[in-house]
Amino acid sequence: MSAELENLVFENPLKKRELECLRQRCESYQMGDPKEWTGDIFRAYSRYFGFLSSLKVRAVLKELDSYGYLEALKAQPIQWIDFGAGTLGASLGAVDYFKEHQIKIEKAISVDQDLKPMQWAQKEFQNFLNLDIGMRTSLPDQNIYQNTIFVAVDVFNEMGLLAEKNALDEKAPFISMLKSILQKMDEKSILILIEPASKWINQNFLRLRNILIKESHLLLPCTHQLACPALEQREWCHEDRDYLAPSQFWNLVHELGFQRSTLSFSMLCFSKQQNIFQKTKARMVSRRIKSKGRCDKWLCSNGKRWKASILERHESPENAAFFEAQRGDIIDCVSTGIKSPD
Repeated sequence: MSAELENLVFENPLKKRELECLRQRCESYQMGDPKEWTGDIFRAYSRYFGFLSSLKVRAVLKELDSYGYLEALKAQPIQWIDFGAGTLGASLGAVDYFKEHQIKIEKAISVDQDLKPMQWAQKEFQNFLNLDIGMRTSLPDQNIYQNTIFVAVDVFNEMGLLAEKNALDEKAPFISMLKSILQKMDEKSILILIEPASKWINQNFLRLRNILIKESHLLLPCTHQLACPALEQREWCHEDRDYLAPSQFWNLVHELGFQRSTLSFSMLCFSKQQNIFQKTKARMVSRRIKSKGRCDKWLCSNGKRWKASILERHESPENAAFFEAQRGDIIDCVSTGIKSPD
């Protein structure tokens, strides 16, 4: 996050009442019964959940950009649509990234059932956003989404997609809405979905992935368009990134009693653009597994998920990419000499 946005988010100390409202909301959310929004919670919510949403969106945009998926969008100003916007954490992260890379937003729309958090954030960060954000309780009725980035962060719970741990209703209204969005997007537009990294949420997220790949091309995180092998193995697949945060954030984490050493989240990015990865490209989907004398890591490629292993004494310039790769990195199986399962 830029110093400018970070200073704005953490500019004023939280009052005891604000912190207590945030604590109560976290507890009620974990119990599946989130309380109604009140003005006392907006600043605290923005400082914790909004900050994390900003970082996650920046991380996803950076990765999309690194593989060239944003190039077509850069040719003209974009439309930005933030679904489940809350205190505009996702939008702040996007604006922060776009300012840094000189990408212009022509139109911004934020959607949520309650307008009050968005209105508070628009006023709180108006100079930084420098946008007239259209705030709505439902999506705009557009025949086509042109040059649009659509993002939804942490909305599974609100959309009723966590009712069952091991199942997803393909006819759920939210899934139907996503299918409609994908059908209406032009060739340049991208749909970004971000959810928590917990196993229960992630596995339903992967079930959603398997539904939506029938409608559109999956850009990230996968290098393939086949059914998710993690589900077949009763595993889950998420991002785990290092990140920087000011002392005020870590103090808040401590006050809430949370563990937050890394930025963990699940992501799916869809578009009518083609996925750029060849079948030999594999994504690292684990940390290095402790093993004496060996380098063991889990990889995913071409619809397969497997544990690759190379003896440490066999490390060489040719396979260095495998030894150096972190979770989320993409490597070439051929050049590194890694054999995927048949």
